[in-house]
Formats: sequence, C-alpha cells, structure tokens
Amino acid sequence: MRCDEVYLHSKTGGEKAKRDANFQCLGRFVTGSTGEYVFRTIKPLPYPWRAPHIHLAVKLRGKKELVSQRYIKGHPGNEKDGVWKGIKDPRQRENVTVDFAALAGSKLGELAAKWDIVMGVTPEHG
Repeated sequence: MRCDEVYLHSKTGGEKAKRDANFQCLGRFVTGSTGEYVFRTIKPLPYPWRAPHIHLAVKLRGKKELVSQRYIKGHPGNEKDGVWKGIKDPRQRENVTVDFAALAGSKLGELAAKWDIVMGVTPEHG
C-alpha cells in the first residue's frame, strides 16, 4: 500500500502538498465470519471542489473490483460536489450518503456510520 499522507491530485499540488502529520494512511479493517466488518480511519474533510467523502475498493476473486465513495449525510458541501450532484436517481444518491453519529461511550468525540456493502447479488427493484 502506498501512503503519501495527502490526497494526490493534480489540483492539490502533488508531491509539494502539505502532509497531514496525523494521517498514517492506515485503516483498520476487520471482518467477521458472517461478513460484518469494522473499518476505522480519520474523519474526511472537504477540499475546494469536493465534499468530504471516503473511498472504498473491494475486490472479490474472479469479480470486477467495486470502487465507491461515501458522503456524509447532511453535509452542506454535498450540494456543490460534482460527483454527488451527478447521481440523479435519489435512491442511488441515498445509497452513497451515510449518517455519521456520535459513537456511544467515546471520550474522543468519535463518529460511527453503518455502510453495508453487498457483492454478488442483484437487488430486486421495487
């Protein structure tokens, strides 16, 4: 895994961009025997042309990689984010927008969100 401690994009200044000393470029990912998981990372922040979001890539053997993003429900930057706005179907937009709430018992102000990922199943359309 490559860790640049900054999001490398042509508009961020690339290698000259300021590094975040608090970001270790690591996430903690644990899966259970029934597929549940916990992922722990830093809280995403907005940058000039994007709302805060978390990237995810999942690869199953023999399947095409799933790449997605999750946005923070109710964040004012969502309405200005070109990718989020580009999702025209309200149900699809809702599927990539998650509610972050205070984590019960946290003394650090941590947040938690539920993000279900289903691979290999075609959902029925209602």
